Amino acid sequence: LLCQNAPYCDIPGLLSPSMSKANVRQTLNLKFLAFPRYEKFELKQYPPRMLLSSSRGCAYQCAFCGARNFLGSKWRAFSLEQMITEFEYWYDQGYREFSFEDSLFALDVKRVIDFCSYIVEKHYIDVSFVADGVRADHITKNLAIMLKKANFTRLSIGVESVNEKSLSFRYM
Repeated sequence: LLCQNAPYCDIPGLLSPSMSKANVRQTLNLKFLAFPRYEKFELKQYPPRMLLSSSRGCAYQCAFCGARNFLGSKWRAFSLEQMITEFEYWYDQGYREFSFEDSLFALDVKRVIDFCSYIVEKHYIDVSFVADGVRADHITKNLAIMLKKANFTRLSIGVESVNEKSLSFRYM
């Protein structure tokens, strides 16, 4: 719709500075969103790492983070099948480095473990992954083991404070 010059207020899930909060529509259901294929972009001009997104939004209300303001306060995840389909599409296009750019990549630990298991079982040994948006309290021993086996080489873990009072502070 955006490419067809539809008015911003008619595009579900789109926010613009000119829209009031009253005009914001319900966020799209991720089951019906296709991943971007960037067919009109000259991807060879960019570093050979493909950015992936396996979820949107954030269920937490951290005062220091703006994710929920941009992506919504409800966490929505792509299914395991959608994650695999997107990964394999870009793998077939020649990509071997992948970066998950989620606010809460490992909120559903089982989904991430299942993705890692798939990567290991299918012998994708020539790939590497990084993941942004990993909370330390979501990392289990089993998850850490599977991330390592699936060639996750880096996790971005937010360490905001060790003080519970600071973590629970809310701006008025």
